[in-house]
Amino acid sequence: MERTQAVPPVTRNDSSPVAVIDVGSMSIRMSIAELGTNGSVRKLESLMQPLRLGIDSFRTGRIGAQAMRAACEVLSDFARVLETYGIQQYRAIATTAVREADNASAFLDRVRLDSGLSVQIVDGLEESRLNYQMMRHLIGKRFGLDETNSLVLSIGSGSVEILVIETGRVLFAESRPVGTLRLIEGLDVRSERQARRLLVAFIEDMTQSIARLYPSLPLERLFVISTDLRALVAQLAGATPTEDPRVRVIERAAFDGLRTELQELDLASRADRLGLPLEEAETVLPAAIMFGSYWNLTRATEAVVVDFSMLDSLLLDWVRRRTSPRDEIDFDRQVLSAALALGGRYDFDETHALQVRRLALAMFDDLVQLHGLGARPRLLLEIAAILHDVGLYVNPSSHHKHSMYLIESSGLMGLSVDDMQIIALVARYHRKAVPHKTHEEFRSLAPDRQLLVRKLASFLRLAEALDRSHQQRVGALRATIEGEEVLLLAETDFDLSLEEWSLQLKSNLFESLYGYPIRLRIHRDLPGLA
Repeated sequence: MERTQAVPPVTRNDSSPVAVIDVGSMSIRMSIAELGTNGSVRKLESLMQPLRLGIDSFRTGRIGAQAMRAACEVLSDFARVLETYGIQQYRAIATTAVREADNASAFLDRVRLDSGLSVQIVDGLEESRLNYQMMRHLIGKRFGLDETNSLVLSIGSGSVEILVIETGRVLFAESRPVGTLRLIEGLDVRSERQARRLLVAFIEDMTQSIARLYPSLPLERLFVISTDLRALVAQLAGATPTEDPRVRVIERAAFDGLRTELQELDLASRADRLGLPLEEAETVLPAAIMFGSYWNLTRATEAVVVDFSMLDSLLLDWVRRRTSPRDEIDFDRQVLSAALALGGRYDFDETHALQVRRLALAMFDDLVQLHGLGARPRLLLEIAAILHDVGLYVNPSSHHKHSMYLIESSGLMGLSVDDMQIIALVARYHRKAVPHKTHEEFRSLAPDRQLLVRKLASFLRLAEALDRSHQQRVGALRATIEGEEVLLLAETDFDLSLEEWSLQLKSNLFESLYGYPIRLRIHRDLPGLA
């Protein structure tokens, strides 16, 4: 096991030691650090054990018995190190190799029983969020990320994460199970030359989907996150170092020349050319081919290559969550921007979606004493309101169900699969039927998640009813509890007969949850609201 002690462990009054662990496709790693109350990170020790869980997972779909035992031994050793530091707080994650293994649950249970460590599987879009956050931290205001349209590419051994950024807003985020090690293990060919040819053809075909999604968006900058490219970038004479050695700028011509050279070399020659062990030289070529193929989608003459580990991303995320509440605001903004972009891909009625969102949030905020929900459920309601009608893109008939399927099959950076399932079901219930145990997707949820869907859907149904005409007839809206009913005070100069009728039809879920009937009162000038 490779073990690096950055500084001697010390006890400080203004900090507490924590640990982050990454169970990856190529290795298992841990960092121990002190996080100061001022947001500082002081690394104490780093440990790394090569262990290619991805070999089993990508070849057979399962983590084999030998690999499972080896991983448990490594994590048990890590647990003993944590004990010597007296560490109580840690975050341990597993990424693609474990996430996609058929026996992932059994593997994590075995790890917990053997080592005492609880490991959480993170999905690809959470990886995207963590890596994007770390990249922005390292590059700051440089390189025009907030002023131009950019492609951000994170190349890992098990997956590749792609972000399309429009002047600082995330338009598109996707995680694809086509990482460097997976590509190598998936090739069933007789010769390395044939393997190289197939790699090029497959990757170039894959990248064209981004071009089809955003054919008219000029991508002016390219940012790449990859440890697989470390040795290649170091070889480039044109790689310009910045004040941070983890950030380098490379020229297109220099990169193309070295990539072409590597494509003509066999594995042993490639390892010799880059000064790498054979295992690491394996993944350089698919990383370089992927890099170049995505580069072709942009107008960029240079690329910014950022080199950091998932452990760095986890430590920064821990610091941000403890010390930077404003980052939550930025996170919400990015998620909502991506939701609007997703709606745009399905030609949604944006004006109606934003009106329903505004009305739903107005009622949600005014009636906190009834539902008792916090900021995260509020965000899920907001996204469900934006996307509730995307199913119209498929077919107006049963479009609420089509909305559910489209949302479930999509992803938004920073939201988990469970979050997307909640959003999809809330959108599904905006129209006719209310949640019921006979509905398979709803029945599969845990009881607390079922209650959350019911609560959020109750507000979405009311908001959708109040814009039944799709003409935004309701201005300011206030919700209050008055006696034995909930009174909706709506500011308008229009006839709301259609909205009142729709409200009567859709208030049943709200009334069954909270025991209050809904009544609409119309004002031409609602006091206290603009």
